[in-house]
Amino acid sequence: MLGVYADTVRGFLGVPAELKLLFGISFGMADPAAPVNTLRTERVPLQRSVVLHDTSGVLDGP
Repeated sequence: MLGVYADTVRGFLGVPAELKLLFGISFGMADPAAPVNTLRTERVPLQRSVVLHDTSGVLDGP
């Protein structure tokens, strides 16, 4: 539903129009026995992939 309000969110956060907003929501529990749930991928640090507005210090850490 948030996708319907992308322009409102973009304006509120000051996100330029040439950037896309991306989000995802997951419901339910993973089945640990399912082969698809054994895949593990590398991840970049949150500091490189997330922008938090008005939340200084949240991503500071070790």
